[in-house]
Amino acid sequence: MNIAVKRWVFNSELHHQFVRVYGIDSEGDQIDLKGEVIEVIAERIVILTSGKGQWVLGLHEFGENGLKIEVFSPSFNCQMPEEADQTIVDCEC
Repeated sequence: MNIAVKRWVFNSELHHQFVRVYGIDSEGDQIDLKGEVIEVIAERIVILTSGKGQWVLGLHEFGENGLKIEVFSPSFNCQMPEEADQTIVDCEC
């Protein structure tokens, strides 16, 4: 298990990617954060979030009963058309 997790989570190609990390950490706390991977070294990944600061997570945090990670592909691009009304309104979603 650790080999598979290490190859995916601690992959140097994740550097500068936007990710979501969620699940239960090693202390039993629920985590759900989104941010940019700013460093991947050995068995440590550093994620910078806009609201919760910098998070350093180790290999032991991930796995079957631990944290999960999702990568947001930069190829997915969603922009509001220039001619769209950009007025902020309440909506029922």
